[in-house]
Amino acid sequence: MSGMHRGGGRSNRGSRNRNKKNFQRNSNGHRGNGGSNDLLRHLHKEAELEAHTARKDVPGISMMVAANFTGFNGLISVGHDGRLRFLDITAKDFVYEEDLGGEGHYVFFEHPFLFVGFDKESPLMPGVPVGMLGVYNVEAQPLARKDLIVNEATPFAHSSRIAAITVGGALLISGGADGIVRLWKFDDAAGTFVFWQNLIGHVRPVTSLCFVESDGGGMLWSGSEDRTIRIWNITSSGAQCVDMKSAGRRNGDDPGGHSLAVTSLKLVPGTPPFILSAGVDQKLIVWNATTNEYCGGTECGAAIQEVELGTLPDPTADGNVLNCLFLSCRTGDFQIREWDSDLTLRISTTRRSGNRGIAHSFGCSTLVVPEHGQFYSAGRDGKIMVWNVRQDRV
Repeated sequence: MSGMHRGGGRSNRGSRNRNKKNFQRNSNGHRGNGGSNDLLRHLHKEAELEAHTARKDVPGISMMVAANFTGFNGLISVGHDGRLRFLDITAKDFVYEEDLGGEGHYVFFEHPFLFVGFDKESPLMPGVPVGMLGVYNVEAQPLARKDLIVNEATPFAHSSRIAAITVGGALLISGGADGIVRLWKFDDAAGTFVFWQNLIGHVRPVTSLCFVESDGGGMLWSGSEDRTIRIWNITSSGAQCVDMKSAGRRNGDDPGGHSLAVTSLKLVPGTPPFILSAGVDQKLIVWNATTNEYCGGTECGAAIQEVELGTLPDPTADGNVLNCLFLSCRTGDFQIREWDSDLTLRISTTRRSGNRGIAHSFGCSTLVVPEHGQFYSAGRDGKIMVWNVRQDRV
């Protein structure tokens, strides 16, 4: 399997010495052909869909991804209500639903496989939920789930919830609240993935995973609630931790890492590639994914849940597009920042109970940014919101 390439962002950048990333916000908040109010004025919420059940103490949507396969083009979401749902984005209608049997925590799509992390009681330990990793081949009908296990004595994927899933080369990679990163290989004879290796090092839940492919293997970045980022060298013979980012390793301008839980890691493809890391400490940090060096960072003003890349049409220039960072916030709103620019926008479109403007109650879980400019936000309020940018009319 090849790694996923989602979203936009500039693909060619210089080295750290030639092009240190400048994330300092411009005091006037304007860019060349318009100010921050231009995009905000043109941002339109097209639809608001009730997707998952939510209460304040039981958040709704945990994760959402875009998926395109035979007979389907849309969004797939999982929620704490235990449901897996497929939303057709053209009809804006849910076309498939499944009860997972326990709270859903993560979903990841790499054609032809859909991977779902959810809780389920272990038959060996009645009443104790464990982290299950379900795999669907979406091109095989009828749709059926295969749950992965470590072995017969450990009939589950992780001892507690799965909070991160990715793929790298031929590997499936999962991260659990047990602090373990697990590598799985596809077995042709079994027709599914089988457990291969544990990566031990994190001492709190693993929250994010990002794989950077290279000849003969790749580098896996893992983020955790233990406030560290670990970097693992993955080869055909195994894996080894070769570096760690931590605020305890601060050195001059280099913050070393995050001072609170790491929540998101995002690959920016290019030469060299970059890794964006975000956390509860409200910081967005950029790392050179080849040298692992610090390249810059910024304060976001809110705890970040997830980072996505994508493009939006420039409402002031017909045919132009803006390369943007989309940051989902635990406060319920989200931010859009133009990549390679000082433009920063806080998107606040609705008011609830007299509070300041927010997009979602209880927190914004995730953002999905397809290629065509329309984008989608999913919230802990159980709702999916559809957004687009309306251009100026001549």
